[in-house]
Amino acid sequence: MTDLKNSPEFGFHNVDSWEFSRVQLIGLVKHPQPVAFEADRAPDAKDVSEIPTRSLDAFELRGLTKLRAGENLYVEQHPGDKARVLGPVYAGASCVSCHQKTGELLGAFSYTYITGKIAVQPAGGVPVPPVLTPLP
Repeated sequence: MTDLKNSPEFGFHNVDSWEFSRVQLIGLVKHPQPVAFEADRAPDAKDVSEIPTRSLDAFELRGLTKLRAGENLYVEQHPGDKARVLGPVYAGASCVSCHQKTGELLGAFSYTYITGKIAVQPAGGVPVPPVLTPLP
């Protein structure tokens, strides 16, 4: 599991805590285009048609492109003290009765986390990735 608390590879440094804000399921199978389910819980395959959906936002579209290319996790830092994470959902052995094969990308979970203030610190006049610091 990736520790986002202090992950230099994602541009996060000196973060004391993350506050979970939201998670939504991204579906790739039941609709002609990828959709995000507007629900407080992940829908069952049986009631998926009853859950309202929305189009993917720009972050989710970028992340989905990366997941389809084989990345295991897509992370972005956003202004306003938040980070977004997109993690894949693959078909497991119990899914192959309805889906093509084990390992097929069925969707993703789109997570939003909130943390401290975001501050960009220039180094020698060259901007560096933003640094997340805890709120006072």
